[in-house]
Amino acid sequence: AARAASDAARAASRTAAHAEALHYAATACALYERVPGAETEGLLRARLALAETALTCGDYARAESAYRL
Repeated sequence: AARAASDAARAASRTAAHAEALHYAATACALYERVPGAETEGLLRARLALAETALTCGDYARAESAYRL
């Protein structure tokens, strides 16, 4: 589910649907963080996507927190 949400976030970003991309990126992060032993690379990519999308949407506080681990 986390990978699917990450894929949806990338697809939404490519079509300039930034609000949807932000939603899917946040969902991907939340799902990766809930799984014990989740793949680290997937979580890091999801957090980076969340941060970049939040910057695009002007949500600087959310972007800053996504960049932090």
